[in-house]
Amino acid sequence: MPMNSSEQGLRRVIAGILIAGSAVCALLCWSALHVNGAFGFPLDDSWIHLQFARTLREYGSFSYYQNQMVTSGSTSPLYTMLLAAGQFIISNEFTLSYSLGIAFFIAGAFVLSRIGEKIFNGQPVLLVGCVLLYLLEPRLQWIALSGMETTLFILLLLLVWYFYRLRSARLLGMSAGLLLWTRPEAVIFYAVIALDAAYHVWWVRRERVRKGSHLVAQMDYRWLLTALGIAGIICAGYAAFNLALSGSFLPNTYAAKIQYYSSGRGDFSLATFRFLTGGHMPVLAAFAAIAVLDVLWKAVRRERQEYFVPVLWCAGLYAAYAQTLPFLYQEGRYLMPMLPWIILLGMRGMEIAITLAKNVLKMLHRRAVSTVVLSGAALLLLVQFGIGAWATRGEYGEQCRYISDRQVRTANWIRDHLPAGAVIGTHDVGAIAYYSGRRIVDMVGLVSPETIKNIGSFDRLIAFLGRNRVTHLAVLRNWFEVANQRPSFQTDERAPEIMEVFPFDPAQCHFTPQNAGTLIAGGSYLLGLGQVQRAGPMLEEAVRIDPHSARAHYYLGVAFLTVGKNEEAEREITTALGLQPESWQAMLARAHLFMLRNDPDRALEVYTEVERMDPTYAPVFQALSHFYFTVKKDTAAGQEYLKRYSSLAGESAQRTLR
Repeated sequence: MPMNSSEQGLRRVIAGILIAGSAVCALLCWSALHVNGAFGFPLDDSWIHLQFARTLREYGSFSYYQNQMVTSGSTSPLYTMLLAAGQFIISNEFTLSYSLGIAFFIAGAFVLSRIGEKIFNGQPVLLVGCVLLYLLEPRLQWIALSGMETTLFILLLLLVWYFYRLRSARLLGMSAGLLLWTRPEAVIFYAVIALDAAYHVWWVRRERVRKGSHLVAQMDYRWLLTALGIAGIICAGYAAFNLALSGSFLPNTYAAKIQYYSSGRGDFSLATFRFLTGGHMPVLAAFAAIAVLDVLWKAVRRERQEYFVPVLWCAGLYAAYAQTLPFLYQEGRYLMPMLPWIILLGMRGMEIAITLAKNVLKMLHRRAVSTVVLSGAALLLLVQFGIGAWATRGEYGEQCRYISDRQVRTANWIRDHLPAGAVIGTHDVGAIAYYSGRRIVDMVGLVSPETIKNIGSFDRLIAFLGRNRVTHLAVLRNWFEVANQRPSFQTDERAPEIMEVFPFDPAQCHFTPQNAGTLIAGGSYLLGLGQVQRAGPMLEEAVRIDPHSARAHYYLGVAFLTVGKNEEAEREITTALGLQPESWQAMLARAHLFMLRNDPDRALEVYTEVERMDPTYAPVFQALSHFYFTVKKDTAAGQEYLKRYSSLAGESAQRTLR
């Protein structure tokens, strides 16, 4: 059926909006590049897809290292295969990932516009507003540039619903099958479609039969059998793919994340509520709530539903994560596939609100007036979303820099300083594998399914690393704190989440339990603020949990020193040095104890020994400078040591900036 001029004009407007949406994403990317001086990703997981894609392209094997680690460790095999194909055309990993992410994001907006043409009853304000809100949503912009498969998943979700509404069996079957190859949450959407069909066949249709309605013929869903057959074949291929690679129907990364994060946080419901209502979302969320109530009211009255699928999808996705992975992190990326549907519901709620207002304000019965009011409400939402996008414009770049300063820097150090045959045990397997060129042994099971059974037991993990001939560990201290060893490399000590590289010896390695590590970090932070009364009990509890942690004993010793309990302080510092003889911090604390005993000669011996063993350790030169200024009254020596300290501290700061 040919389009009239107004429809053609609306299509042109939508096309212009889509081009503008692409430009906004490119601008966000350029802004991050301008600030950071390099491209980046805000997630380490992005390089997991790229690493699988590179080995697939170079070796023809779905493996993580050359052709030696064959595994279904990619949550999204379809996205990985698209990356592998794209690498034949675009060699730069960032250009390729950004291009795909933005393309899927814009294609999703296009499909959303086609859906809007059908469900918004020819109201261009709702249609244009819906597409603009989608493109202005800062979290969707963020995920489009993240190097992840989320925008592809959203695109396929919208396509499945679009073809379901069109009753296009073949296209529905193909898009539904590909949806599972993109993310395992596809099974939730399958259930949503099944529930929608069942609702209309068994609930609405029977009511219409009872009333003798002439619309009963529209409720025939036997056409879905063809779609089910096509999707079933594609999904069977997905299950066979995972089964052959890792012995399970779903990717092993799915099982690993559930095992590691299943304890989650007790406030998942509250976190989800804030995710959907905070910042730029409150007005839209209120309108969406109106739409949800309308869906429930129609369900009670057994009426045909246009918005049953969006409501069921949002509820189903929330329920699935609340049950299996109740942890909202990384901008809530696992719940981002809700957002287009929340936008749809919000626009529908706005339409309902205007309709209800007509019962109070007669002037709204005039089409021009109601259009102005509707446009005003839509404009309010657009302003809120625009302000939200502007307010968070720098967060993407900051998060890219955060990952680059840790994972990427560590990977480059490993590449430049460790032998080619080094085997790296790590929990952040993305950038480290992609840039280091070394074989990786995954400590949390994302790409190594055999690791999953070790989660929760350090003894089993250490034995596993030993069996896999790991030579070095690359770990974030707050994830896996390696006790009683000096790192060969570490990122900035002053920043959160310190990445460290250690030589690995299974006979010597000791991991501090995470709860003890959290107490140590909190206690040391409070000591830095001078709040020793709060820090002391935390550090005593840390020592109780892990009496083999030199760091815990050292900070407890510092706490005792601060309150003048020198005997207790000496006991803790001596214990720390017994566990880790090369703890320069503890040695400086011992020197301080000698000074308190009025024994400067022995203190100087300790300072000199630390200087000899590690001439790059800046704090010892600060201590020596103070010693020569105050004890020896040797200004020249004090100045020389102060100059050396300033030089080393400056070099450390420059390394951090690089």
